[in-house]
Amino acid sequence: MWLRRHSSKQRRYSGCLGSWPVPRYGFLAVLLACVASIGAQQQRPFAVVSIASLRTEPLPASTRVTVQGVITRTGSTLYMQDRSGGLEVETSSTGSTFQIGDEVRITGTPTENRYSSLLRADDIRLMHARIPDPPVAITPGMGASGAYDRLLIDTEGVLQATVELDGRTALLLFANHQFFLAQPPEQDIDTALAALKPGSRLRIRGVCVMGQEASPYPVAFRVLLRSSQDVTLLAGPPFWTSAHMLWAIAVLLLLTYASLRLMRRFERWRFGLILDERTRLAHDLHDTLAQNFAGIAFQLQAIRSALRKKKSGEKIDGHVELAIGMVAHSHEDARRSIAMLRPAQPMEGGLLLQLREQADLLTRGGEIRLEVLTSEEPAHIEPVVRNALLRIGHEAITNTVRHASASLVTIALDETPQHLHLRITDDGSGFERRSGHARGFGIDGMEARAASCGGLVTITSAAGRGCTVEAVLPHHDPRKQVRHWLMLLLKGRPNASQHSPWL
Repeated sequence: MWLRRHSSKQRRYSGCLGSWPVPRYGFLAVLLACVASIGAQQQRPFAVVSIASLRTEPLPASTRVTVQGVITRTGSTLYMQDRSGGLEVETSSTGSTFQIGDEVRITGTPTENRYSSLLRADDIRLMHARIPDPPVAITPGMGASGAYDRLLIDTEGVLQATVELDGRTALLLFANHQFFLAQPPEQDIDTALAALKPGSRLRIRGVCVMGQEASPYPVAFRVLLRSSQDVTLLAGPPFWTSAHMLWAIAVLLLLTYASLRLMRRFERWRFGLILDERTRLAHDLHDTLAQNFAGIAFQLQAIRSALRKKKSGEKIDGHVELAIGMVAHSHEDARRSIAMLRPAQPMEGGLLLQLREQADLLTRGGEIRLEVLTSEEPAHIEPVVRNALLRIGHEAITNTVRHASASLVTIALDETPQHLHLRITDDGSGFERRSGHARGFGIDGMEARAASCGGLVTITSAAGRGCTVEAVLPHHDPRKQVRHWLMLLLKGRPNASQHSPWL
């Protein structure tokens, strides 16, 4: 403050308030006006600066500055931002009188940090309340660059784990090759955050803070949430988690093991079918060629007896004709057995007629009489069932001719709604079933043929009391029904023309 007297007669004084005329002897009034001017200058506020200038423009130590912006987060520490950047403000009060979105003017001393500045506030004035600014949408990679430090951001990430940090629940997230933490405010305790499942995709809104506080997790930055409402669940965890993958691998291994076991069982079953087919072929050879050879041998023995007894040539010719006929019949049986290896073809003649023809060929020219007690043919018989009954009857008559020394053989065929009953009885010498030599390949063959069609063969015999062979078989082949249902399951409908009578 200084005063200078002018040289003119009128007294004028110049000072910090300019030059003005004063009355004579008014020096004291001028001095008082200058002092008031200085006080008014001291009360004038500091000029408002941008938040970004606190880092770009060097300031002397303990320099007081004034900034103006919008509060983005409240609490023990305030966070504010303007159009140029964000700022952390330390206050002596709790800041509960301010709300998010309030526009304030703060005067204080700034301190420079690595990515932004910290302002120790001396005075905070509310300019006016307003709607909070929308957050800036960024990626976690952008947040890790430090360009958005102390700014309100919006980002997304995948929840890795729910962790405890400073006694509070925090969310550890990962996206764009960056780990970051989401921390709720101190006063907000929400169990919904702890209930979030790892693997969920979340949208996070809050103040981005570069890692100034020590953290046990290698995170690039932290997001300070304003409330639990700043966390939005975008998608739940995917089904193919690590635990589910382990379960899937375990189930796949179990299915593989079960498949191998089933394949092994299938191979055994297939091998068993091959053995059964070979056994069936052996039975066919026994029931056809072996039995026909036995009949031919029987006729040759009759020819030899006639020659020894010097019987007429007419009778000998009859035995020769029978032997020739049996050879032709053997050829027909062989052809029929070969035909059975192909899909089933309808056989000529009924079952009863074929049994009578076979019995006539075996007993003709001998001393055995044949009686058929049934005159009506069954209405419908499956080809496999008819073939099994024919082979069983042929075997029983052949055994009677070869071993029983019988004079009478009777054939009876009865039909019920579910089964067919074939009974062949002779009055021969019979045999004891307990003796080892009595059970031969023929008996096993008859029982196997009946069992293959779901039937049963019963042999009743005693020494000197003849023998009765009874076979009970169902009308329909049960294996064909099984094949039918299997074809329905595998193909939708069976094709019966492609089935063989044997599996």
